Amino acid sequence: MPPTRNAAPDTGGGIPAWTVAAVLVVLHLALALGAYDPSPYVGGDNATYLALAHSLLERGTFVELWDPAMRPQALYPPLFPAVLALGMWAGLRTYVTLKFVVMGFSALGVLASYLWMRRAGGPRLALVGGLWLAIGPGLLNLTHWVLSDVPFWAFTTLAIWAFAHVPWKDAADADGGDGTRRRLAWIAAGAAATAAASLTRSAGLPLMLGAAVWLVMRRDWRGLLVYAAIAYPPWGLWTHRGSQAGATGAATAVFPWQVDPYRPELGTVTGAAFLRRIVDNTVQYAAHHVPTLLTGEWTGRTAAIVGSVVGLLALVGWARRLRAPGVVEVWIPIYLGLILAWPQNWSGERLILPVLPMLVLYALDSAAALARGVGARMPARVRGHTSAPVWAMGAACAGVLLLAVPGAVREVRTGRECTARFHAGEKFPCMPGVWRDFFTLGTMVRGRLPAGAVVIARKPTLWHMESGYRSRVYPFSAQPDTFFRTAREAGAVYVVEDHIMDLAPLYLHPVLAARPRAFCEVPGMALPRARLLRITAPSGIVGDSITGEENIPRCDGAARPKSSRRGRLRIGHLAP
Repeated sequence: MPPTRNAAPDTGGGIPAWTVAAVLVVLHLALALGAYDPSPYVGGDNATYLALAHSLLERGTFVELWDPAMRPQALYPPLFPAVLALGMWAGLRTYVTLKFVVMGFSALGVLASYLWMRRAGGPRLALVGGLWLAIGPGLLNLTHWVLSDVPFWAFTTLAIWAFAHVPWKDAADADGGDGTRRRLAWIAAGAAATAAASLTRSAGLPLMLGAAVWLVMRRDWRGLLVYAAIAYPPWGLWTHRGSQAGATGAATAVFPWQVDPYRPELGTVTGAAFLRRIVDNTVQYAAHHVPTLLTGEWTGRTAAIVGSVVGLLALVGWARRLRAPGVVEVWIPIYLGLILAWPQNWSGERLILPVLPMLVLYALDSAAALARGVGARMPARVRGHTSAPVWAMGAACAGVLLLAVPGAVREVRTGRECTARFHAGEKFPCMPGVWRDFFTLGTMVRGRLPAGAVVIARKPTLWHMESGYRSRVYPFSAQPDTFFRTAREAGAVYVVEDHIMDLAPLYLHPVLAARPRAFCEVPGMALPRARLLRITAPSGIVGDSITGEENIPRCDGAARPKSSRRGRLRIGHLAP
């Protein structure tokens, strides 16, 4: 028998849906503003998005401004950079102010999540679930990073909400032309949101596939045609553009198979190791990432219990709906399969965010079913004085507040402290010292190197954002010859030595220790945990045998006090 639409009728619950949604959005925005942190994100993706937006706005191109080759870019889809470019055009010129764009998408995500929950689970479950999302400490933390994850979540949830309104084809046709037009209109809306999600992150492809599979399961061929005509062409044009331009390859070419993307010498995973990765990622998401989003606790017994209980209840809730699956029930296993296949050091709250509303609703639905079962077993005289929905609702709200409020308060307290330090003149507050020195060195270097200088650095986009000079990452190899070959190919004359404990100790420090006389320290460009070095022997061959990083000499003369506007990314720089 064909599946039917899986959506609970909206019985109202006494308060209009849009009123509750507005309250939740205002609450979320108030907390997000309180938790605002002006510091930059250290992962590098925010600088990538800013540079691509700058390329769109100032040049009308989509190229890697941070790289000396200025290659066409096809790894990061263009919609989020285009939104940032619009924000820049409106006057939001730095990542400090562009964070408010992400906050707006977060509010949209809370709105769409609540409306979908109300459609799929009813007003009571939606109220509890929407409240948990609105005050979730982990989501509040994600609102102040200029990354595509929050917009991707918002577009994905909008698509899921739209598809939840699509009636069964026969029922719509029975209503005549208006019913058919309404069905196709909701499919078109869902397709448009799906296209937006896929042009925000490549991880939107599971939704593109899941919605198509769902329409095939319903034998809604007309709806499938409408869906395909709207959802697929934008992605097809984007991928075609990348292949025609010879742009940077997509992550899907390598992501599932490397043991560690930052340690290519470890090779690719075997079948058994791949299965272990999926198991380890499952544990990591359940015990750390999900509770971090919901409670702010990412380690310890409380986090493990919350994540495990939510995960198990959500699994039961998802299974109970498979008798009449919607798009979301088809999409979730495809998306989870994708993120569980990623290397473990790439897992995080950002990736699980799109399915968080579904996990919450499924878990609450299962808990409500248990409460109804307990209520049915109560003595008649107790049932006569107790409303099971009322006490269960009160207990659920109290539990959500007990779990989420302490973490939300910590986020707000931290945000206020960081913002106060920023306004007091500290450019990079609340950052670890090794990262603070890396960013500070970038601001020190700005305008003091020759025009067109290229610098080797651990995070080329971050370095370009702060210093204004183009950059390329050093090779993931400890062999000096490999390093110097990369520097020659990039035309790099400088390298940033940092002491951030992951890449530099593995790949850069061994090169500096092996060939110290091939470098010199640029005067005035050294901090306790970061310094700028000039490559004095591009071939890497030097005449003495002295080794050891501490033997790197100082360069003759200071860095040129010469402004270099070429290659500068003005939007990322924090003005004093």
